[in-house]
Amino acid sequence: MFDDFIFLMPDGTPPAASEPTPAEPPAYLSQLSPEFQEKSKDYFDAHPKLNDLAADYIKTKDSLKNAIMVPDPEKSTPEERSAFFKKMGIPESVDAYGTLEGEKESEAFAKQFKENILKHGLTKKQGIALWSVIKASAGEELKERDAYLKKQEADLPQKLQDLYGNDKGKADAALSRNKAFWVRLGSEDLLKDLNNAGILFNPAFVDFVSTVESQLGDNKLILGSGGQGKPKAIGRMGSNYHPDFAKEAGA
Repeated sequence: MFDDFIFLMPDGTPPAASEPTPAEPPAYLSQLSPEFQEKSKDYFDAHPKLNDLAADYIKTKDSLKNAIMVPDPEKSTPEERSAFFKKMGIPESVDAYGTLEGEKESEAFAKQFKENILKHGLTKKQGIALWSVIKASAGEELKERDAYLKKQEADLPQKLQDLYGNDKGKADAALSRNKAFWVRLGSEDLLKDLNNAGILFNPAFVDFVSTVESQLGDNKLILGSGGQGKPKAIGRMGSNYHPDFAKEAGA
């Protein structure tokens, strides 16, 4: 019945609010230096009893058993870094990612993808998940690109024939010289890169390669920089290259 009454002091003022009694600091703090007490005051206030402090310490120590220490990139040994990658599940080579779903449909893209995820330290599981997302998002575009490249290769004989004024014999000869040039060069990676760029079966490019091959004939292809005022330029195609370069190339 007195809930609605306000009790006043004899002078008519309300009584002063009582201030809360400050909590006593943990007894074990007396064994620590004042500087350490002040630095970690909030932590010690949350652990008023020594048992609380000990339990938290043991829990933290157990957690650290499963912690993965990141090796110093400058001071660590190759073995330490390898062990770290293994524990993290990060492959050390692109081969460890295995064959991705639908990889054969876009080999060059998949190869570049693996190199990038390895560079950025993705695990095999993360890499496969990311590939699935990209494949779902760009799958149709990749199929269209691959279909275009296959059609470009299939259409090349007719495109060359059109380029040479419907001269099939000249087109066939150009195709033959084009093939001979790439056999001479022997670079599978370059062939794949040119194909993925849509250049390898471009009729104008094939015409250029064919012309180069016809000029080479039976001579070797020697690549190098231009000569500096020398009687013969280093880097000439064929047998007419500088003697110094001949020694280096073993020709």
